[in-house]
Amino acid sequence: MRRWIIANLSTLAAVGLTASASLAQPAEVVELPLNGFYCAGADEATSCKKMISRLEADNRKAWKGDYQGQRNVAFCLSDGCGNMVLPNRSLGCAWRIVIIASGSPKVDTTDIGNLKVYCGKLDAAERSAAQAQAATLFRTIYKREIGPVAW
Repeated sequence: MRRWIIANLSTLAAVGLTASASLAQPAEVVELPLNGFYCAGADEATSCKKMISRLEADNRKAWKGDYQGQRNVAFCLSDGCGNMVLPNRSLGCAWRIVIIASGSPKVDTTDIGNLKVYCGKLDAAERSAAQAQAATLFRTIYKREIGPVAW
């Protein structure tokens, strides 16, 4: 399966990060007018545009506190959406922390399991970054400080 590289620069900026070398815009990029997402390779632009549209919709929902939107964003960042998106494991973990801390009645054992599995793959520095990112995300979305999340 081909891998499309998509970087959501607006999400990185919103949590106080800059694009690292691994998230830098590829040399051959088709920029679509879709708010900060990029596709690599002109031949993949149509397929990538559909993926970007879904991701943007989920991203908008996630930033409004929508449980399923947050889960979808966390999955894509953690797992790469079946190798279609460039993963950012630390930011994916941060969203999983936000999901648990949100207090949503929809949070269930699969969310706790996902937190343990995906955040458990991170080293100490990545975990620290994820916790800081989660605090910023949570504060921005819920207008309050995040509480402790055990993992």
